[in-house]
Amino acid sequence: MNAPDPFPGSIEDRAADWLARRDAGFAPADAAAFAQWRAADPRHAAAVRELENAWTLLGRPRAAGQAARVLADLEKRARIRHFRRARRFTLIGSGLAAAAAIALAVWLPSRLSLPPAAATAVTVTPRPERQLLADGSVVELNAGAEISVAFTAGRRDVRLLRGEAHFEVAHDPARPFVVTAAGIETRAVGTAFSVRLAEQDVRVLVTAGRVAVAPPAVPAAPTAAERAPVLLDAGNRVTVALADPAAPAPESVSPAEIAASLAWRNQRVEFSGTPLAEAVALFNARNRVQLALADPALGSLRVSGIYWANDAAGFARLIGASFSLQVLPSAPDRLELRRMPDRP
Repeated sequence: MNAPDPFPGSIEDRAADWLARRDAGFAPADAAAFAQWRAADPRHAAAVRELENAWTLLGRPRAAGQAARVLADLEKRARIRHFRRARRFTLIGSGLAAAAAIALAVWLPSRLSLPPAAATAVTVTPRPERQLLADGSVVELNAGAEISVAFTAGRRDVRLLRGEAHFEVAHDPARPFVVTAAGIETRAVGTAFSVRLAEQDVRVLVTAGRVAVAPPAVPAAPTAAERAPVLLDAGNRVTVALADPAAPAPESVSPAEIAASLAWRNQRVEFSGTPLAEAVALFNARNRVQLALADPALGSLRVSGIYWANDAAGFARLIGASFSLQVLPSAPDRLELRRMPDRP
């Protein structure tokens, strides 16, 4: 029997809702229902893959210096829509803008705003998920990542079951901190690093201190070279192929590459039918750039989506494009959202 589908709308909309629920934290029954829904139709699985790929691209337009171009395109289309009195906002014909809209707000552009009648829930959820471990270490989990923890008196063990995580390890020389992914061990004492488990490899990136990366044990007696751990200092990474894990070669990574690889760690907030006034207040509490609404009535507009918490200007411009609003500087570090003037 097929799993019940609690979400109306298109397959793409339902996939987005399932992923939003999953990333907020599945109960076992939810996970089973999602798996059944995904397996019920190849189109379901394809929609999930496309949205998950969009999630992994989150932040790349800004990291690659394309955010200004993307937002300018969105604003241009909003002006065209306003002057033509169109009622709906589309991005047909612009693959870059469509992909960037997903990257700047994880839900699809059609989900950026909800009509008042449908806006019943108001949630603000910080992302990514952060876990404080018993020893004081901090783990940040990328979307869909999962870990298990087993600490003893002599060792701190963490298994990365899937996805990608970043670890800030509390210093404790007597208890090494070991992250295991597909049998590959990353050992640290007090440092910071990320581990990504993919289908074909495990990637370790060090952002502070030093770690030792050891391939899994093999049944036959290995040579010293095969089993010798690779030492990684800050600013270096190693990619260990699961098919041939012996003696991986480390490589130096530039600060720009590190920032791009770990862009997912930037704090995000999720709105679901949230009044624009509340969203603006939240951004103002977290950012130097302050937002203002020229007309208090704009505060009742409802917004939904997941946004960078540290990018007030990007949020304002994307919302402006969605609702046909102008975003204008009214003072240093201050942006004002206004209704577009009617063309004479």
